[in-house]
Amino acid sequence: MTVRGGGHNVAGSAVADGAIMVDLSCLRGVVFSNDGQRVQVGGGCVWGDVERPAADRDGVIPTGMISHTGVGGLTLGGGTGYLTRLLGTTADSLLAAHVVLADGTTALVDEESDPDLLWALRGAGHNFGVCTSLLFRVHRLATPVWVRQAIYPTTARREILCAYREWAQHQPDALTTYVHLLVAPPYWPWIPEQHRETEVVNITSVFYGSEREGALSTNEIFEAAAPIWTRAKTMRHVELQHACDDDWRPRVGHYWKPAYLADLPDSAVETILAWCDRYPPVFEQARSKISPQPINQFELNYRGGMLSRRASLETSYSDRTTPFNSNIQAVYSNPADEPALLEWADGFAAAMARYWSGAYGNFRSDPADSATGRRIYGDEKFDRLARLKTRYDPENVFWNSGLDLVTS
Repeated sequence: MTVRGGGHNVAGSAVADGAIMVDLSCLRGVVFSNDGQRVQVGGGCVWGDVERPAADRDGVIPTGMISHTGVGGLTLGGGTGYLTRLLGTTADSLLAAHVVLADGTTALVDEESDPDLLWALRGAGHNFGVCTSLLFRVHRLATPVWVRQAIYPTTARREILCAYREWAQHQPDALTTYVHLLVAPPYWPWIPEQHRETEVVNITSVFYGSEREGALSTNEIFEAAAPIWTRAKTMRHVELQHACDDDWRPRVGHYWKPAYLADLPDSAVETILAWCDRYPPVFEQARSKISPQPINQFELNYRGGMLSRRASLETSYSDRTTPFNSNIQAVYSNPADEPALLEWADGFAAAMARYWSGAYGNFRSDPADSATGRRIYGDEKFDRLARLKTRYDPENVFWNSGLDLVTS
């Protein structure tokens, strides 16, 4: 049996041959406490259901980057996005959940009633039961968001990557900055024509604070090379969360190869550039001018901040200390493009494997066997998760191909 919440995970782990899928998409209730500090969310909600009413209360929950991402799937795999460095993962704000267990009973899982299962739900909880509702802490955040973006030519890619690996570790918690390598599509009229259909590098920073503070925090990296296009905009957090919805629309194929990187040596930089140059000419990149996460070949961002300050074993979330997160992305709407893109992504991933140190489980596109699970979560967490799986679901009623916890 598999469980589908609001819809999350590019691998489609809730859909499996020969399995019954429990679809929670009708469970869309959202109820805030009287003081606005907590919110009860139905298991079928997407984040847009929560973020809009939260914004009316000057509240936020650290979530992903798209409003139509499912609440349950994101949370149970950890949940990272623009606010992670400032407020931690989505799972860190999970206070409790109503769970239907394998024996048919329903349990309220919180710190007092069942701290072990709550620990598992906070980052590796996709196959312990059916989470029909989740209770979150709501954080106060009335600060506007200053988003800054610049695109640089092919010749600046190496310079930008090398500058970023040194600069990124000094970011304040209120700042998250991304580097994307991609082919500029032919339909981007805002960049000079000679740079369209060429390899470019994009930097996007998301700063929770004033434009002045954001500029002071980001000038160094944005001035590391001469851009071919720049733009900055102040917006509300809820507006930012909807900014890229159309670019991550349904019925577009995604194949991702995520990995944490302990370092970014020169040899890794050269490998990244070489494989981006091999990218098949498929143009599925984002169309919006302010696009914090354009669909691309390679994404890099520095983690740290509040994420790394919480004790590693406090939740089941995979890895809090490895500094860099990377993701190789093959994206397509034409099925005929799939074979070449998947071959490219697999080859890129194989070439980068010697630099990898774990991965963010929610981003995986292929099934995770127990060996992969150990690489993602580490032996200590994986063994604890396997023991909990035996306790709560010994017959493996709930199965999820994103994380196989059955060890025998």
